[in-house]
Amino acid sequence: MKIAFLGTPVFAGELLRLLSKDTNLTVSYVITRPDKPVGRKKILTPSAVSHTAKELGLPVYFDLRVLKEKPVDLAILFAFGVIIPQWALLSPKHGFWNVHPSHLPHYRGASPIAFPLLLGDASSAVTLIQMDEELDHGGIIKTSFLPFSREDTRADIENKVPAIANRLILKALLELKRNGHIQAKPQNHSDATYTRLIQKNDGYIPYSLLQKALCGHNASASEYIAPLKYWYSRNSLPAPPSRDAAELVRSAYRALYGWPGLWTKVPIHGQERRLKIVALDLTKPGCCITHVQLEGKNPVPFQTFLKVYL
Repeated sequence: MKIAFLGTPVFAGELLRLLSKDTNLTVSYVITRPDKPVGRKKILTPSAVSHTAKELGLPVYFDLRVLKEKPVDLAILFAFGVIIPQWALLSPKHGFWNVHPSHLPHYRGASPIAFPLLLGDASSAVTLIQMDEELDHGGIIKTSFLPFSREDTRADIENKVPAIANRLILKALLELKRNGHIQAKPQNHSDATYTRLIQKNDGYIPYSLLQKALCGHNASASEYIAPLKYWYSRNSLPAPPSRDAAELVRSAYRALYGWPGLWTKVPIHGQERRLKIVALDLTKPGCCITHVQLEGKNPVPFQTFLKVYL
């Protein structure tokens, strides 16, 4: 069976690597996002999937039109980052399968790992769907449980997904080979909830929230960070009147780990200064901040910062 693989980030590259090890399928080529400028010098850098494909000796394309020029039996998509038009969805014989790391129809959209962490969920799922023209809307082919530990960050969970997705895909391919078709169960669309792309400023936490987290108090919904406010508004859900502030900060740190990270504005000598929350000790309960970084300064232990500035 000839397969086209579509993806962009590191964890999609890992799934590509796993799929390429199986002798029962052939990844004919890869479609990924074009090289983009990275860093202060804006150096053109290939996507992680492009890098992995080249390591594996697979052709790399940046245009969906290759699906018509080089027909395949199936397209597998994981974190591609581009809406697939209807003509492309219909190009492969068996259409597109999409790996989505949530228990669909919950957490549709661009950030299905970050939002359950923000909301304090203890688990999620990896779902393989038959794609249609709507966002994460297609029928469910297979799904598998995805547990979270209290120490897992978004990056940790992203690293768990490829192996689970690989197993789901291989099982589905065996079923497709055996039956000549795959049965996809329609989603219950009335239960759908939606996420959005995480943005640079989403890591801002009000100073009042940080103070309450350190003192073991609750925080009001007005002190929630921006993506949480979006969640309740977008999905027409009532926000809890209050929530443990330490758990809020801890959840935000886990969800936004790496990028964009957490930061606040601290009053120092009559001026507001930006303070980055560099590290939390997630092995301990509550909000155990270990290192911070004041704008223009090097990272320091949190207790040192408190003694010097507060």
